[in-house]
Amino acid sequence: MPGRSQPWLVLRFLTGTFAAISSLQIWAAIPQLVPPQRIVAAMAAPTAGLTVAQLGAGNTLGAILAPRA
Repeated sequence: MPGRSQPWLVLRFLTGTFAAISSLQIWAAIPQLVPPQRIVAAMAAPTAGLTVAQLGAGNTLGAILAPRA
């Protein structure tokens, strides 16, 4: 059984690494691409998207897939 989990650990590590890099790039790009008076409104969309992804989709999919692992 320990040999089976190794690919998942590598994929989990890569997912976390790329998420950490890409999320910073999104937040850094918003003030560069959006007019100053719309920056706060533009940051609301990624914030809402991340909330839905983490709480809604992430927990739901995790609860569904965990018993099958």
